[in-house]
Amino acid sequence: MTPRALVVSLSITLALGFAALGLLWFDGPSAAQAASSAMPFRSADVSSLTVTTKERGSERLERNGSDWTIRWTGPDGELSWPADGGRARAGIRLLLESTMPADERDRTEAPSATVRIETESEAWTLSLGETAVGGSVPATLEDAASRPQAVRVSGDVRRMLAESSLLGWRSSVALPGLDGGASRMLLSARDARLRLAKFGGRWAIIEPISARADLQRAESLRGVLASLRFESFETMSASPDASGWGLSDPLATVVVEQDPAGGVGPVVRLTLEVGSPADTSGSRMFSRCVIETIENGHTSVRHGPVVGTIAAEELNRIQPNAGFYVVRRAAECAPPDVRAIDVTPQSGASISVRRVGGSWHDGAGAEVTPAQAERINSLIRLVASTECFEVVFQIPSGWQPIAEITLRDASGASLGRHLVAKIDPALTGGQSVIGVLSDGLVRVYRADGLSALLTWLERPN
Repeated sequence: MTPRALVVSLSITLALGFAALGLLWFDGPSAAQAASSAMPFRSADVSSLTVTTKERGSERLERNGSDWTIRWTGPDGELSWPADGGRARAGIRLLLESTMPADERDRTEAPSATVRIETESEAWTLSLGETAVGGSVPATLEDAASRPQAVRVSGDVRRMLAESSLLGWRSSVALPGLDGGASRMLLSARDARLRLAKFGGRWAIIEPISARADLQRAESLRGVLASLRFESFETMSASPDASGWGLSDPLATVVVEQDPAGGVGPVVRLTLEVGSPADTSGSRMFSRCVIETIENGHTSVRHGPVVGTIAAEELNRIQPNAGFYVVRRAAECAPPDVRAIDVTPQSGASISVRRVGGSWHDGAGAEVTPAQAERINSLIRLVASTECFEVVFQIPSGWQPIAEITLRDASGASLGRHLVAKIDPALTGGQSVIGVLSDGLVRVYRADGLSALLTWLERPN
């Protein structure tokens, strides 16, 4: 960046920052400002702003409800990206409040930029002069129904619109809209894939295994993705040569899909690709994002693609390990839901007990001993309320099956079947470690009191 461009950028950032701060208290000029401004409408009425210069062509800011979008033309066609709403409103307000009536001799004949300002009912064109005098530049303001009038605009606004670019108002959010939720998430790298999907408010792991996913952990992934920010944007066309950014063969890809509310409308798909390091330290990574819509089998681009840099530290917060998202409890039910339990040891007789009131009773109806009741309650707490230490996708070394247990509700219906095993103490430093096999996954537990529970499971009678 040249020294002059740096000064322009800093002055615009400061101007927009102070204007945005003012928006915390009100939106629109005061009565005095409204009376002195040459603009016959409030900033809140503006629906679009189009800036045209010889160097950049046309750049357009447009509003859809409370959302703003930047549109511009690249060498290969039109591109767009969500705008930072605060910057957009602050920039428009700054423009309107700094446009003041002037003497007719100040009218510009050779504009350096034209600004078309549209509301729902009318459109105005502001032609900006080239040279600032006394901190402002001559300009001409006209609409379709009136003759042109001479105005003056602050030099800061001219620099903001004529020398800088509306592209500086783009939102830095890499995956816009994720605060509203996600329906499916895919993480893929060269050696791994993780796919999660949401069904009826619950998350599930689809790939590389099929398993229930922990709601909070799955939502934490969505939160990390929603927090990713571009530190800077790269100049690009609609179909750039991505090899210079390492994006022709990305290191990793993130795909998030959002189903429409109520099932009506298109599916929104956001794709983020991570390429090569943007600096020698590897602290920033080139990344590309595109937002698409899918409806009736047809896919179209809504925004992007854009390329920018994202901090490697932020990208490293994305957890690709499927085991991290697996529900940490072996049983899906809560302990109070368990009203009966069957225990079948690998050798010896099995037992079936049922909760009657606040106590446990055996198959003959007799109340079990306090020691047995304590072991039964410990077992239920272990599988239904205790989070495991680790989840593994295959039978670990030292696996020694002890018993199969079945949890049941008040009607006798199964709440889940689990195989309980101990891990050879020779492999765990003598510590008691239990493995519970459920739904093809092994949950590993390390806790106080496991030795007594293991002993009881081997001989529950």
